[in-house]
Amino acid sequence: MNDINDNSPAFKQSKFDISLRDPTAAGDFVFGTSALDADLGTNGTVTYSISGPSAAKFTIDQNTGETAYPHSILPSNL
Repeated sequence: MNDINDNSPAFKQSKFDISLRDPTAAGDFVFGTSALDADLGTNGTVTYSISGPSAAKFTIDQNTGETAYPHSILPSNL
């Protein structure tokens, strides 16, 4: 029996709000998430990506979902 890709990955939440603190060093971890896919084998593999108007401002590990901000944020009171 072969598994077909008939299940979508499911997140615990459908929306995430993220705020960055200052200071933040370039490459600091800012967010992590995970999703599960009920399919078997490679059909159940989840690959993470970011989309939307601010997507280019972040990096994401496509295998783990860990998101980082690749730039430094200096303290706002300097």
